[in-house]
Amino acid sequence: MYEVVLNKQAEKIVNKQQKYIKTAFYKWSKIELPENPYDANDGKIVKTDYEGLQVYKKRFGNFRALFTINDETVIVKIFKFKSRGQSYKA
Repeated sequence: MYEVVLNKQAEKIVNKQQKYIKTAFYKWSKIELPENPYDANDGKIVKTDYEGLQVYKKRFGNFRALFTINDETVIVKIFKFKSRGQSYKA
C-alpha cells in the first residue's frame, strides 16, 4: 500500500470545490490510489511530463490532480489540484 501525501495548497482548493468533486477526489485518494496508483480508477490516469518531472494526472470534472509516484519510498505525492487551464502553468 502506498502512502498518499496531499499538498496543503491542493487540499485547500479541493475543499472549496462542489460536493461531487470533493467526494470523488477523496474517494479516489483515500481508497483507490493507495492500492495501485498506476491503475487507480480503471486506468484513467495519464502519464505526462511537467517541468521536467514524470507526473501523472487525473481528471475531476474541469479540474486536474497532478501527482508523482515514488516506488522506492512507496509514496504518492499529490502536488497540484487546479482547473484544467491553470494546472499546467508553473
